[in-house]
Amino acid sequence: MPVVLTILIGLVVAFGLAVDRDATPPLFAENLRTALETAAAEATQFGAMVDGIGGVDRVSFDATVEETLSSLGEVRAVMSTAPSGDPALTAPLALLDVVVRSWETGLSSFRDLVFIAADDPLAVGVEIDITDALIDLRAGDRLYQSFVTAIDAADTPAAVAPFPVVAFVSDTYPFSTGPAHIVSVARAEGNLLALRAEVAIEQVATEPPTVVNTSDDRVVTVTDSLAVQVVVLNRGNTESDPSQLSLSLVGNDETSISLTGEVPAIQAAGQTTVLFEALDVSPGITYLLTVQLPLAEGEEESEDNLVQWAFLVNEETGSTTTTEG
Repeated sequence: MPVVLTILIGLVVAFGLAVDRDATPPLFAENLRTALETAAAEATQFGAMVDGIGGVDRVSFDATVEETLSSLGEVRAVMSTAPSGDPALTAPLALLDVVVRSWETGLSSFRDLVFIAADDPLAVGVEIDITDALIDLRAGDRLYQSFVTAIDAADTPAAVAPFPVVAFVSDTYPFSTGPAHIVSVARAEGNLLALRAEVAIEQVATEPPTVVNTSDDRVVTVTDSLAVQVVVLNRGNTESDPSQLSLSLVGNDETSISLTGEVPAIQAAGQTTVLFEALDVSPGITYLLTVQLPLAEGEEESEDNLVQWAFLVNEETGSTTTTEG
């Protein structure tokens, strides 16, 4: 720890211990401890995410950082309820303010830099900047220990349990190799951290509906008009570009229908429905239905962008009546 920072901490702690003590609301320390318990749990989750960065997707990464920042916001909210001008809390809260600021800066910077590494393969200096962000987090961890010492020594009602250990970056984190590994993961081909929109066919349904008969064949009740409803899902982590969905319906009587439907831009994890109405069909004819989304660059055709199955339109069944005289 820099000498100037060490001296500053010593002066702040000394000041807090030297001034007169006023009474503090008994719930304040406990409320603060509870908020820090939540932050400690988020810090542990963040540390596990950093260690397992190779298996983390962008949405989960962003959510983890956002939830952790939110927990620190709760710590600040509790800090704001401290009695104004209480000298017993002046030093501890001054330290905690620096601690939380260091954590917030490190978290926000770390997220931004990992996304830069994933989205811009030409960005330079990212590894060094990620190291700095992790150092900010580690500095907050160490200074937090001084806060715990100060709050425990203060003449103020204590929490019902000890303040938690909070560690965003472990003592054993490999600063010499860790940031480089993070950058390499973020830039690896097919990694889960890069921006990607992945639209897929989630469901295809008809009206009248298709059912499976005892022979395991798809059939549709007698009809001369069919509607096809296609649900398209964006499984990626960013908004998709508009595209077109193609549909073909080919009968064994050599009739065929080819149509396209507009697929609008879809938000990440969102979906839309494309409807093809009034398709002419005939009873007794077997049709091959094909629904397809365009392939993304480098993508192979799979069941999430191509759905194909055959079905028979049932013929109307005649009825026989018998009249007895």
